[in-house]
Amino acid sequence: MLCTPAVRRHIAAVWRLCETSHKRHSKALHLLENGVNLIYIRDILGHASIVTTEVYAKANPEMKRQAVEAVASKTLGPSRYDDAAREDLLTWLRQVI
Repeated sequence: MLCTPAVRRHIAAVWRLCETSHKRHSKALHLLENGVNLIYIRDILGHASIVTTEVYAKANPEMKRQAVEAVASKTLGPSRYDDAAREDLLTWLRQVI
């Protein structure tokens, strides 16, 4: 099946759109990872709602881990388990999973 010039132009336009969207997503994640507030990222990306921008906050598991650790140390207090007990638990979890 031969592609007509119109189909080729359409494919090229979609490709450029995907490429642009990928660049925007990457830039937003880099800004978030470097501590830029979501409100500013929303303004840079031109989103009407912060809800749209919050997708970027949910996308990075490393940032989630850091946030949970920061809050956990304040709310849970010191751990009841020593390093050996933690290592035993991690070994057991690795075997189960």
